[in-house]
Amino acid sequence: MPGPVHDPAAEQRVDESRAEREITAALYRYCNGVDRVDRELIASAYHADAHDEHGVFDGPVTQFLDFAVTALRERVTASSHQLSNIEIEVDGTSAAVQSYVLATQVRDVDGRRIVEVLGGRYLDRFEQRGEWRIARRRLVVDWSYQVEAAAIVAHSAYHAGCRDRDDARYELFRITSAGQA
Repeated sequence: MPGPVHDPAAEQRVDESRAEREITAALYRYCNGVDRVDRELIASAYHADAHDEHGVFDGPVTQFLDFAVTALRERVTASSHQLSNIEIEVDGTSAAVQSYVLATQVRDVDGRRIVEVLGGRYLDRFEQRGEWRIARRRLVVDWSYQVEAAAIVAHSAYHAGCRDRDDARYELFRITSAGQA
């Protein structure tokens, strides 16, 4: 009986599929980290020496993390980031990645509730150095607007989200990582 057939093309497809899953997971960690104001979770999407061009900020990711977390805590009362149309082109241990982002942020300004919505794209270069993470990011804004909104009525029948590690997300993932789910 013949042994297994070595198929380099099939192996490459498996490697690319694995890279795409890991890259997508890093993108989602970033969004979850921003919305929960979790510096460690945001950082887990980047290599330590990464560079980020993010609006008024352009510099090393270590400084971006401080900038972003401070801004989120001081000026944003709620946020939600969704990604779509994720395009990934893997080339060995690097990848070009474009992700469409729809970001909504709520701010209280002078007694008014302001909702800002931004449509844009993250243009990322990912590198595999043990794991796939962002090496360079540029945020491109395609459109944005803001509106004044009425105060949100609390929905007591729902669990309230938190912008820290008290959020239900962390309980869920503690349970599943402990094998209790």
